[in-house]
Amino acid sequence: MKSATEYKELTIKEFSKAADIYETGHAGIYEMCKDDYPYISEELEIDKLEAGKKFRLHLVARK
Repeated sequence: MKSATEYKELTIKEFSKAADIYETGHAGIYEMCKDDYPYISEELEIDKLEAGKKFRLHLVARK
């Protein structure tokens, strides 16, 4: 059985291999991700801002 550190290293290694493929013109299934990324990135940024606002309101309400 692998340790947590070994799993972390394996995850980083596999992610790096996928990232190398993603950056090429032959990304296969990752091509769909490339098309969706700007939209998803924008949505995540909006969600992050909204979460920050709600968290601040929560902190103010607790005082």
